[in-house]
Amino acid sequence: MGSADQALTQAVAEIGEGLAADGFGVAISEVSEGRIALRVVPGPAACWECLLPLPVLTALAEDALLRHGVSFQKVVVEVETTSSESQ
Repeated sequence: MGSADQALTQAVAEIGEGLAADGFGVAISEVSEGRIALRVVPGPAACWECLLPLPVLTALAEDALLRHGVSFQKVVVEVETTSSESQ
């Protein structure tokens, strides 16, 4: 694993730690041409009311990526929803 990949993995792990408290996980869904897409995935006990708004999640993700030295032009955060989700 290269240092850029390791930095990205560490940043995503940091983001995931914050989401885990509310029953969510995070995964990298795409990395291409300066674009990093992250997918927030609900667990069985996910607290939908606790989930931060997308603009806030995106800003937190950008901050974590920058702290770990990850270069990007755009960060996209998507929330995976399920049919039983009641947002």
